[in-house]
Amino acid sequence: MIKQILKKVTINEKEVIVNGEKIDKNDFLSYILRYLFYDNLSIIEEEKENYKVIQMPLFKITKWEEIVNSLYGKIEEPPFLKNLLNKREIAKYHNTIRKIIQEKGIFPLSIYHELGTLFEFLNGYKEGSYYTPFPVILFMVKETLNDYLIGEFDENGKRLHFLETIENNDIRNKIVSLKILEPSMGTGFFVIGIIEYLTYLRWKTNIDPPDIEKQDIKKLRQLFDIEYSIKEGITIHKKHYYYTERDYRLLHEWIFKTKKSILTNNIFGIDINQKAIETAKNILYLYLLQHIVYNPSLHFDNLKMNFIIGDTLSTSFTDMEKIEITAKIRQRMKILKELSENETRDNLREQRKNIYNLLKIEKDKLLWDIEFPSLLEIEKHTIRSKKFDVIIGNPPYGIRVKKNKYHKYVSFGKSKSTDIYLLFTEFATKNLASKGTFSYILNMGVISTLQAENVHKILIENFEYLFLTSFPMRPKPVFPKAEIPVSIIWAINKNNKNKFVFSSSPSLITNDILDVLIPLQKDRNTENKYVDVKNLIIPSPYIKGRIPKIGSRTEKQILEKIIGELGNSSFFYLKRKKLKDFFDENGDIIQYKSSGGRYYLFFLYHINTQSTNVKNLKVCSKYRNVIGSLLSSNLFFWWWVIWSNLHDTPYYIIESFPLFDLNNLSNTDKQKIDELYKEYNKVVSNLQTQRKDKAYNLRNASPLIKQFDDILLPYYNLTPEEIKFIKNYWKIVRE
Repeated sequence: MIKQILKKVTINEKEVIVNGEKIDKNDFLSYILRYLFYDNLSIIEEEKENYKVIQMPLFKITKWEEIVNSLYGKIEEPPFLKNLLNKREIAKYHNTIRKIIQEKGIFPLSIYHELGTLFEFLNGYKEGSYYTPFPVILFMVKETLNDYLIGEFDENGKRLHFLETIENNDIRNKIVSLKILEPSMGTGFFVIGIIEYLTYLRWKTNIDPPDIEKQDIKKLRQLFDIEYSIKEGITIHKKHYYYTERDYRLLHEWIFKTKKSILTNNIFGIDINQKAIETAKNILYLYLLQHIVYNPSLHFDNLKMNFIIGDTLSTSFTDMEKIEITAKIRQRMKILKELSENETRDNLREQRKNIYNLLKIEKDKLLWDIEFPSLLEIEKHTIRSKKFDVIIGNPPYGIRVKKNKYHKYVSFGKSKSTDIYLLFTEFATKNLASKGTFSYILNMGVISTLQAENVHKILIENFEYLFLTSFPMRPKPVFPKAEIPVSIIWAINKNNKNKFVFSSSPSLITNDILDVLIPLQKDRNTENKYVDVKNLIIPSPYIKGRIPKIGSRTEKQILEKIIGELGNSSFFYLKRKKLKDFFDENGDIIQYKSSGGRYYLFFLYHINTQSTNVKNLKVCSKYRNVIGSLLSSNLFFWWWVIWSNLHDTPYYIIESFPLFDLNNLSNTDKQKIDELYKEYNKVVSNLQTQRKDKAYNLRNASPLIKQFDDILLPYYNLTPEEIKFIKNYWKIVRE
């Protein structure tokens, strides 16, 4: 169906042509997202000669949307959409769904991604709107909900319990009563992922819809099974071939009612972009429609989507303010309703203006108790809003926000502005229940920039377990449309006294992202691929705002050796000198690129380019070749990987690099280094002049770099095994 739509739509820079008619791009965006399914799929079920159309009503607007419509007037349905799809094309779409369901049991998630991608493109990637691929979502949802339900780990980050081996009422009650928030929901991909995994959990734990007979459910479980994977979400497996059409319709009834219950009772969403919310609602109707196509007796009655259009980060009202404002608004709405039948238009306009002004006073504040009434709880005559058990999502990033607008967030520190994703991280800590869990996929800056220092303190103070996994943007990025290095963070609180910060080595995506996610899933459950790095950031971080991306005991031992010796306290006694101790304004120059360059870090006498990214280091003349060789070694490359954002080479990464006592370097080794570094400069300079594209081929320089390692790394007291690890680190992208 999406392909049929796109065939009839031509999008240029300034205009959109639909069925030959020119439409303003902004109007097209608004109309398409609001009315895409209105005229074509909101048709009462009817049988015709060659096609069958199933009813899919347009999303139900909230009271606040009604107010907005009454103030600004309702947008009329654009006539060009009436024939965007004819009934035969819709019938073909329905028949395709039927065929796929008959063959595979359930409709693939890729179709819903098509609509989100369309919105992402039309929205111009505004508000940081790069949407997460489904395998990443399905991976994050599974791990996050498992963390909340049974999340306990040993000192190595290994999971102690598994849902498959636990069967008790506490887990069942948790699954049923879950309150999950997606604070920047976009077009609803995470919502679908949550529904998929909770549907699987309800099947496995025998949480069934109350209006299906027990004997029917018993038979269903004998005939079918529902499985979950991070590749496909839920899939139906047939245990026996002897089942009737009624059995299959009943299975889709069970899935539909379960998904509907989860969407209505367990999931809450917010987004600042109204068009994104509207798209999400349409996608979710489409997502549920597959079961109605197979079982037409099902319907959307009483389906409620707990989605708000608003600024998630806005300051909340106090409980008393919420109650007072709610009462005032409801009173004025009641008056407006009474006046609507017999008052003049001017009086009505005045009443509407009063309501609008009341809302406008605090337009950036969300009224949780009005928008999410199911979160209200009454205890000892006190009304208060419950917090969320799980918060999950992909907050926007790359947007600077000012402190004067969000002054209650401590993430700003002394800065007047910061990146918005840091505020979303702090928001999660404030709105989680006492034993809650949150998971975000964020810009890698969350663990590798100075501005993240305050957020680190908040996370460590409020959570028992932190897990960090990172993804560079090369060879392939997580987000196909955005070359951004990202990290996934899991924060888990069980109200215990112990604190753990588990980090892992960055995961390189060379082919399919599933090739990375499936081993990661195993790492979080059975393998020890995480290492506790808490002593590197508590009480005093080695580099402020940075958490080292290491994932093995070997790496931790190497880091301990090159930084210095452990003192009696929980952090390192910094015994070694740093590179900045050898900076000299009157010294010799070493040039390097502060940004870009793939994974080839060149520190040379001279870099043959006019790029503004080329920076100078002035170092002690006596040790220039030794320092240049160390900075060009695989050891410094590893150092850069574990501390940087894997794109830039900031000054602090260089100046903080620890040096062994250079006076201990033997004359023989110093002479070898002088010769090798001169040869290295010659080889790399030739690569600069010979290359035909933006990438260097490091193969010719690699033998020289390994000789740097062989000569210099033993001075850090590294073992042969540790030196071998460093020499082969990220070999796949370095050679």
